[in-house]
Amino acid sequence: MKVRLFFAVAIGAAVSAGASAALINVVDYSTLTTISVEEFDSFADGNYDNIIEGDGIAFGERFYNQSLELDDDFDVISGSPTGGYLSLLAGDPNDNLAVSTITSESTVLAGLGYRGFGVPQAFGEGAVSILFEHDHFEFGISVVAATAGPLQFDFYKRDGTFLHTIVIDDLVDGGYGFRHQFEQYDIAGVVITNHDAGGLAFDAVYYNAVPTPTALTLFAAAALLRRRRR
Repeated sequence: MKVRLFFAVAIGAAVSAGASAALINVVDYSTLTTISVEEFDSFADGNYDNIIEGDGIAFGERFYNQSLELDDDFDVISGSPTGGYLSLLAGDPNDNLAVSTITSESTVLAGLGYRGFGVPQAFGEGAVSILFEHDHFEFGISVVAATAGPLQFDFYKRDGTFLHTIVIDDLVDGGYGFRHQFEQYDIAGVVITNHDAGGLAFDAVYYNAVPTPTALTLFAAAALLRRRRR
């Protein structure tokens, strides 16, 4: 597996970086401290034209103020989700998200490409964006139907500031973990796109539905600082 890393030097800009300079790193997902897992088995199979909401987590196509473009059958998301606060945006009807039970033990979420729901070539070609209710320093995701990738993750702060991009080449099925280099609670949203030949789906997301004790301490300190500035 090859991993390409990028980090922001200014809002909307990124440059290639070595692992030592990575702001977000790929880690063994079994080392994550997350206590919540969204496995999509509580959602009915079918097409979803709306934002999908779970416990402390939500899924859409992209964030407000971002643009959707196409590269062959695949979604490409561009632009910075500025505006002061991340907010999810659904795709066009029949071109957003789909849920499918593929085995008795696996239900998956996939982004839909422009060909639309019900067309096999569309399933897994679309973008999937994740918005966490609470800021995270790590999260994980389980990938299925991989045929080499690449798979791209763009990380954003709560105010829409770009954090980091990771591109995984030579992709295989399985879990992938991501952790902030300094374990800062900066990750509020993630945009996921791919150019995998057969498209990709996801059967689990590892995260925290409620803030961890450390996060609660940081949130309390931030709230106190805001009050002092008034």
